[in-house]
Amino acid sequence: MEKPEFETYKRPNGHDEFDEWLQQLPIKDRAKLLQVITDTQDQGLLVAQRMTWVKKIASAKNLYELRSKVSSNIQRALYFHVKGPKYVITHGFTKKTQKHHPLKLNMRLNYELNGRIVKMKINDILTRELKDPKFAEAYHADKEKSASALALYHTREEVGLTQADLAERANVPQSTIARIERGDNVTFDKLAEIAHAMGKTIKIEFTQ
Repeated sequence: MEKPEFETYKRPNGHDEFDEWLQQLPIKDRAKLLQVITDTQDQGLLVAQRMTWVKKIASAKNLYELRSKVSSNIQRALYFHVKGPKYVITHGFTKKTQKHHPLKLNMRLNYELNGRIVKMKINDILTRELKDPKFAEAYHADKEKSASALALYHTREEVGLTQADLAERANVPQSTIARIERGDNVTFDKLAEIAHAMGKTIKIEFTQ
């Protein structure tokens, strides 16, 4: 399966609804959502589905959401598949604060996009945002948490264990494994215990 390439688009009136919404988010929420999007690009949709970063909208054809959470702030970015590895994010919303689900709007956008799209790659948005030191700090912190989550997920899959299997071996609740794989904070000692339960050790590297 090809790895996805996410883009946003600008309407004929000049508005990029997703990017405009993104810039209004608090820095930590913005950083977390862009971490989820870039990790989805890097890891592919299958891993993203298993990590619960993406989900299909059950009531619509070719409509999906990217999902992020910081504390009690839940952000969603809606997207659809265009062709090959190309996916377009139409806009985002904060769950629980927006009473209506923007489903009908996205279905209409899907129809209207034919030949009238001015695109901006998510990687270009990230490059712009990383010029802000506070954003860069938050983004890299989220990437580090995500790296731990992905390392645990891939190693667990490699040794053929379910979350329940690993939890039993490590003598921890399954919810602990699930939280780490979601990117929640975890101590080094706890991660080391879980690694040992899989017959693995943790290797630490310092990089720039």
